[in-house]
Amino acid sequence: MTRRRYRPRNNGWTEELGAVIGTSATLRLIAVFGGSSLYIPAGTSDDHVIAHLIGSTAFSHLVQEFGGDVLPIPLGDEFLYLRKVRRTVELQAAGETVAAIAKKFGCSERQVRNYRYVAADMGLGKRRQPRD
Repeated sequence: MTRRRYRPRNNGWTEELGAVIGTSATLRLIAVFGGSSLYIPAGTSDDHVIAHLIGSTAFSHLVQEFGGDVLPIPLGDEFLYLRKVRRTVELQAAGETVAAIAKKFGCSERQVRNYRYVAADMGLGKRRQPRD
């Protein structure tokens, strides 16, 4: 069987996969296969490892859309980065210092300050007032 390479997509792979198989199934693929290339078989089987991981319905949709392709499964780096941004806001609100947060994350103090800047740009840490 000849393997085809994945087709270029308009959106990022996380969005593309999510549109086809849903958020939960996409996150499962990322958690288990993130950072690797994954061959999607041309046909479905309830015994396939991917079917066990994401469920037979999602697997069927995946095969229908990408069967025979080798897909690059994203690492989920953006998700993890934004979790650190959010966690930085939470830790600072709890009174943690930049140095303590850097030590917890295993990064530099400068990186923690960068997380704070991103959080401020996103409006995190600010109380949002309900509109009338």
